[in-house]
Amino acid sequence: MGVVYEAEDTLLKRKVAIKLLPKEFSANPESLKRFLREAQAAAKLNHANVVAIYDIGEADGSYYIVMELITGGNAQEHLRSRGPFPWNEATSILTEVCRGVAAAHQAGLIHRDIKPANILRSTKGVVKLGDFGLVKPTSRTGTVVTALGEVVGTPHYMSPEQIQSTSVDERSDIYALGATYFALLTGRPPYLATDSVQVLFAHCSQPIPDPRDIVADVPESCVAIIRKAMAKNRAKRYANAGELLADLERVAALNRGAMPATARPPASVWSTPSSADAVNPLSLADAYPGEHTERMADSGGRRWKFIGLGFLGLLVLCVLAGFFFLSRNGPTPGVVQDDWPSLAAAADKAMRTRNAATMRTAIEKITVLQNRSRGEKPDQHEAMQKTLVQLEKALAFRERITEKGMVIGVLGIVTCVVFSRDDNLVGVGQGSGGAGAVVYDSRTGEKRATLWPADPKVTVKVQSLDFSHDSKVLAAACADSKGVRAWNLAQGKETILLVGPGVSRTLSVKFSPTSRTLVAGLEPFGEGRGRPYLKTWNLDTGLEPFAFKAEHSAKIWSVDFCAGGEQVATGSEDKRVVLWNAETGRIWRELRTGITIHAIACGPQGRTMAVAGLGLEGSVLQFWDYAGSKLLASKPSLHGPCRCVAYSRDGALVASGSGAKVLLWNAETHELVATLTGHSQQVTSLAFSAEGGILATGSDDQTLRLWDVTRFLPPRPES
Repeated sequence: MGVVYEAEDTLLKRKVAIKLLPKEFSANPESLKRFLREAQAAAKLNHANVVAIYDIGEADGSYYIVMELITGGNAQEHLRSRGPFPWNEATSILTEVCRGVAAAHQAGLIHRDIKPANILRSTKGVVKLGDFGLVKPTSRTGTVVTALGEVVGTPHYMSPEQIQSTSVDERSDIYALGATYFALLTGRPPYLATDSVQVLFAHCSQPIPDPRDIVADVPESCVAIIRKAMAKNRAKRYANAGELLADLERVAALNRGAMPATARPPASVWSTPSSADAVNPLSLADAYPGEHTERMADSGGRRWKFIGLGFLGLLVLCVLAGFFFLSRNGPTPGVVQDDWPSLAAAADKAMRTRNAATMRTAIEKITVLQNRSRGEKPDQHEAMQKTLVQLEKALAFRERITEKGMVIGVLGIVTCVVFSRDDNLVGVGQGSGGAGAVVYDSRTGEKRATLWPADPKVTVKVQSLDFSHDSKVLAAACADSKGVRAWNLAQGKETILLVGPGVSRTLSVKFSPTSRTLVAGLEPFGEGRGRPYLKTWNLDTGLEPFAFKAEHSAKIWSVDFCAGGEQVATGSEDKRVVLWNAETGRIWRELRTGITIHAIACGPQGRTMAVAGLGLEGSVLQFWDYAGSKLLASKPSLHGPCRCVAYSRDGALVASGSGAKVLLWNAETHELVATLTGHSQQVTSLAFSAEGGILATGSDDQTLRLWDVTRFLPPRPES
C-alpha cells in the first residue's frame, strides 16, 4: 500500500526512500490509520535488520514516510529472475530476518505480512525486513484480535489463525517465516492453486509440503525447521522468534562453509531497480508468476473483507463441499495423479529417508489412486494396501523418534549397535539378559530376528557386530571358543568361523565396505598364549586372503576400514592405532595416541579418524589426520568414560559416549554441538543411519535409544 520514490534529503545530503499514500487513500480513515501505524511501529525499532524510518509528515493532503533507501532488491525479485537460493544462503537470509522479527516482537509488534517481497538487501549485503503496513501492537495477553470476519495478510504466507480471523500472536509470524523459508529454498510458496480460496484452504488443511520434492538437496535440518514453524496447531510451533533463531543459527554454524561447488555465492545485490523514481524493492506487489498476491487488507477493489460470521461460515461450507465433491468424483486438488510404479518407488524412498512429510504425501497419493482404481487390478490393489500398511507403520515409528530419544525396547546390556549398509536393519548385540543379538527393521521398529540366544551351556556374549556390504550377512565377535559367527539373513542359517585352538574370544569384527571380506581382532587363550592378532576371511571362498604381518601387544578392542576400504585400522590397549594395507596386510602407518584405546572410527572422507580412550587425565576423544599422522584435537570426556565413537555417514558429525550421555561434535571444527541425555548408565555403543538423521545408542542400562539428529546434519546428495 503506497507508492515509493527515491529522493534526496537536501539537509543531510543522503538518498532516501519516500513512501507516499495517494490522496484517495488518505481520505479513507482505515487506510490512513494503517499507513500511520506502519510508520509509528517501525519507528520504534532500531535494528540492523529492519528498514529504518527517518521521518513522517503530510503535504498537500498526502501523507508520507521518509525511510532508509534500499536499492539491493528484494528476495521475491531474485526468486522470479534467478530461482531459489542455495540452502545455506536461504538459511543466512532467514536468520537475519528472524533477528529483525525478534526485535519487533520484543517491541510488542506483530508484522502479519512476512514474505519474500518484504525481505530486502542493502548494497552492503545486509538483509532487512520492510513493509510494516499490516503490523499491529499486541495486547497485554500478547495476542492481536482482528475485526470480526476480517482476513489480513498475503494468502501464500498466512497462518491458519489469520485465515480464520481469530486472535494472532508471535507464532503467526513464525508460521510466515516458515512459509517464507520454504519459498527461499524452492523458488515458490508452499501451496499453489488457481485461486486464493484454495490457497487459504490448503494452509488450514493440507499437509506441510516437503521442499525436497522440488529441490532435492535441501538438508533435513532445514526441512525440520519448516515443519515446526508451519505446524497447523500453533502450540506445536516455535514459541517465539528466539527459539527459531537459535535453530537457524545452529544449522548455519554446523554447515558453514559447506556450500556446494555449483551453488551461487551470496550476492550483495539481488536485483537492480528498473527506474530511479519508482523503487521496486519497496513495492508491495508480490510478482510471483501464477501466484495470487492480493494483500487481504488492501483498500479498494483489492480488499478482501468478509463481514459477519454467517457469510464466512457459508464460504467455508461451500469450500468444504467442493473439496468433498472433488474427492469423491475426481482428482484431489494439489495431488498429482501418479501411476502405481512411480508411487511405489516414492513410498520406498520416503521410508528409506525416514521423511515424515514425504511419507504423509505418499500415503495421501496412494490412497487417492487406490480409491480411483478400486475393483481393477486386484494384485496392484493388494500391493497398494501392503505399502500403505508399511508407510503408516514407518510414519508412526518416525514420529516417535525425537531429539529426546526413543526407547525401542528393553534388552540386556547392550554391547554394540550397527545399521545395515542398505539402512533397512539395525543389529543390537547383548552381553546379558538373553545374550546373542536382535535384528530390528530400522524403519518400523519391528523385530526381525533373534540370533544366538542364550545357551546355558555356552556363554555367547556378543562383543561386536557388523553387516556385510550387501546387507545379507551379519557377523558377530563372540566371547566364546568359537570366535566369529556369521548369520546369513537371506537364508536364515549360521556359519561358525573356526579360528583354531587357543582362541578365548573375539573382541572386534568389521566387514570391508566393498566386499565380503571380514577382519577380526582376536585374543589367544590359555597358558603361554601369544599376543592379540588380526585374522581375515573371505565369506565367498571361506579362505584367508592373507595374514597380517604384525601384532599388537594388548587387546584389539576396535577395528575399522578407512579410505573406502583401502586400509584397515586397529585400536588397542597398547595405545597404538595401526593402519594396514587391506590388500597385503602390511603396516602402512602407526599412530601413537598416548591413551588406552577403547574405540576408533574412520571418517568417510578418507583422512580423519576419531579415537576414544583413557589417558593420564581421564577419558578423552582424539581427532586425528591419520594420513598425516597428526593429532588435530583432544577433547575431554565431560561426563564419564568414553567407550564408543562413530562418524555420521556424511562425515559431518562425530558422536561419542560420555558416561550416560551422548556428545555430538562438529567433525570439521571439533567443537561440541549438542549433549543428548536419556540413558541412566554408561553408553556403550553408537551408530548413525545412512539417511533420515537417526542416531542409535546402546547402554548398560539395558536400553537401545534412537535419537533424531537431523537439525545437526548438513545436506547430503540424493542417492
